[in-house]
Amino acid sequence: MWSALTPLLAVLVQAGIYWLLARSWVELNPMPPVIRAFYRVCRVANVPLLAAGLIGVVVWFPSSAGIGVALLVVWLFAVVEFVNYFVVRLSYPAHRWWPTVGQMRTPRLVLDINTRR
Repeated sequence: MWSALTPLLAVLVQAGIYWLLARSWVELNPMPPVIRAFYRVCRVANVPLLAAGLIGVVVWFPSSAGIGVALLVVWLFAVVEFVNYFVVRLSYPAHRWWPTVGQMRTPRLVLDINTRR
């Protein structure tokens, strides 16, 4: 269970902290350098964390197929959240999702990471 849940919690906590802190600078100032460095490390560190999570799910795959599928869904949700925050924006209002998601927009977090003073 923790093999699937740990990567998801890591990405969601990183995202929550980002949005909590970003309220003070988004669209006003660049991301502070220390925070920018932290999220650059997170972007790289999340990949092996996700890989380790998948390995853990496979190695300790439960005997119940239903629980196994649930664990894979949790792990896949972690991957989707990672992609949404660090690769390409996937979250849009429901009524605009189909026409907008195909535009492959850069996530706000990545825009902030790449913005320099």
